[in-house]
Amino acid sequence: MFNRFAVFTTMLWAAVLSSTPNLKAQQSEVKNIVLVHGAWVDGSGWRGVHDNLVRDGFNVSIVQEPETSFKEDVDATKRVLARQDGPCILVAHSYGGAIITEAATDPSVAGLV
Repeated sequence: MFNRFAVFTTMLWAAVLSSTPNLKAQQSEVKNIVLVHGAWVDGSGWRGVHDNLVRDGFNVSIVQEPETSFKEDVDATKRVLARQDGPCILVAHSYGGAIITEAATDPSVAGLV
C-alpha cells in the first residue's frame, strides 16, 4: 500500500512541478529528481518510483545514504545533488525527510516532496 502511495504522490508532484516554471524562477523545467530513503531500509525501495519517473522523461537518482550518522547521510545526498545538471526536486519518506530538509540549502534544490 505504501509503495503505491509513494509512487502516486511522487509522480503527481513531478508532473505538477515539471509543468510549471521552476520554483527558483529559472526558465528551464525541473527534470532532475533525487530520491532519499528512510531509516533501516535502502534505496531499492524507490525502484518502482524511479522506473516510472524515468519512463516519463525525468533524470532520477536514488541516494544510498550510509546511515552511519545524520551528517554523513546529508553529505551523501549533497554528493548526489552535486552530480545533477540543473535544478532538482528532493523526494523522501520517513527519516529521509530530515535529510532533505538539511540538504535543501544546496542552491540546485528547487523543492522538497
